Order: sequence, then C-alpha cells, then structure tokens
Amino acid sequence: MTVPLSPEPTPTAPSEFDVEPLEALAPEEDEQQPAASRWNDNLLWGGLLLLAGVLILLRNLDIISIGLHNWWAVFILVPAVGSLLNGITALRRAGRWTPKVGGSLLGAAVLTLVALTLLLGWRWGRIWPLFLVAGGISALMNGLGEQRATGDDAEQD
Repeated sequence: MTVPLSPEPTPTAPSEFDVEPLEALAPEEDEQQPAASRWNDNLLWGGLLLLAGVLILLRNLDIISIGLHNWWAVFILVPAVGSLLNGITALRRAGRWTPKVGGSLLGAAVLTLVALTLLLGWRWGRIWPLFLVAGGISALMNGLGEQRATGDDAEQD
C-alpha cells in the first residue's frame, strides 16, 4: 500500500481573511468618472493651489500687500468650492433641482459666507441673518424641486 506524499487539497469554506480579487473591487464602467472630468478637476484644484501658494509667497516677501484679516480663512474656501462642484455635478446628472443639489449649494454658500466674514473682518452681529436667508432659499428650492418631480412623475403615468 502506498501513501501519497501530499494530501489532495480539500475545499474550504470562505473565511474572514479571504481577499477578493482586485477586479471585483473596481467600479463599474458607468460609475467611473470620465477622463475629461478628472482632467478638469485636476486643473481646477491645481490652479487654486498654485494661485494660493504664489499669493502667500508674494505677501510674505512683501512684494504685494493683501489687506486681508485672518488670511488663513482662505482655506475654508477649499471645501466650499468642492461643495459647489458637487452641487453642479448633481444638478447636471439629475437634470433638475434635488435635495442633494440644494444641500451641496447651501453648504457652499454657508462656507463662503464664513470665509468672507473672517477674511474681510465683517461683524457677525450684522451678517447672521444671511444664514437664515441662505437656509430659506435652500428650503424653497427643495420644495419647488419636489413639486416639479411629483408633477413630472404624474405626467409620465
């Protein structure tokens, strides 16, 4: 009687340590961002970073004088621009106003208002009603967007 030197592999149940192939983790073709859009995003962010760096360098070298209080608040504009771009992208995809569009644009407006207040030295006591105005406009636009959506759905039936 001969004994095999290596036993035949037996199928095992998947464990928590099993790794999926990379192909399974890749987004579907329609989920990937188009190359032109990625290029535009890179161009925008690269340009903003370049502009901010050059302006700060010129100010530090006393070549230009930027009379901005709290210049660091410029960095609050980075997420504001990102939120604005998300809102525009969501609007283009949906083709109409949606709560996602409204939320993104409201976020961009609030962050921009905060950044401008800090940069320009505005007094919070005077501008706080603008936050109410921004929220009211967003709520109205969301209500109008929902009304249009239900009207469009009713017409399709």
